[in-house]
Formats: sequence, C-alpha cells, structure tokens
Amino acid sequence: MADDTRGFYPGAGAGYTPAGELNLQPLSAAVDSLAAFAGFRLNSQLVLEGFYADINPVALLSEREGNLYTQSFLGNGLAESAGSTVAGVSVVTTLSERGPIRPFARAGIHHYDLEGGSGHSMRGDSILIGAGANIDLSKGWNARLEWERYSAADRLDRDIFSASFEYRF
Repeated sequence: MADDTRGFYPGAGAGYTPAGELNLQPLSAAVDSLAAFAGFRLNSQLVLEGFYADINPVALLSEREGNLYTQSFLGNGLAESAGSTVAGVSVVTTLSERGPIRPFARAGIHHYDLEGGSGHSMRGDSILIGAGANIDLSKGWNARLEWERYSAADRLDRDIFSASFEYRF
C-alpha cells in the first residue's frame, strides 16, 4: 500500500512481558511497556530504526537472587516511584518485499537505565534481537506485531511481545 522503497516512518505501541518469567508475587499476568520508534527505509529490505521504551522495571530485574533483591532495588513493596527506560538503535530487514503481511527480523543495541524506588540505579548497554510482521491497514498505515528479546542488568534475557502502529510517508 505505502511506498516501501525509501522514506521515514514514526510509530508507537504497547507490549507485555509474561510474568511467568519473573517469579515475583504478587503481580498480574503481564508487565507493561510503552514504546515509540522512528525509522528510515534505506531500500525495500533494509531499515535503520531508533527506539525509546518505558518498561516496568520489574521486567528487567534479576530473578537470580529472588524477590528479596528485586524488592530491595525497587524499595518497599515494589515502589511505584521506580522506573526504567530503554533506548537504542537497530537494523531491521524485511523478509518479504511484497504483500499485505511482511515478516521482518531485527538486531541492534540498547541502553538501559533502571531507577529504583530506594535510590539505587543500574545502567548499561546490551544487545536486542527481534522478529515480527508489518500488516498493511490502509495507505501509509501499518500495524506491527513483534517479539523482542532484551538483555538487562543481570544478563538474563527478557522477552517483550508488542503491538504498535506506524505511518509510512
């Protein structure tokens, strides 16, 4: 529908991390994340994309040391003042140039910044991989379904499943 040869696109979406990975109680079935991204299509198959995400810090913390570690980092009772941000850049390659559904793969780096409710902070850089599909909705508008794997402060991988919308100029 949209011209996928070259050009700029912005987008935004929301995602979740399955709580089964986190081993923390009490938590709902998922941990939320919000993300914004922008990309530039270099050609029909290659995109350079930057992104920023606000991810619930519980999703990026260690289960290696159990609930005690996580709760002490976040403050008493998983403090509401805790937060985490992730920003990075990735290369996205489209696996199919044509059609209303176009699968893609991504690889990149991200910088994480975890701020605990008890005043602790952790920062670092790590890799990001992912895969998904863009789905044509109308001229210029696409939906995106995606799986991303982040590495964080504890070097344990975290999976985030997301849905987003993008507009291709």
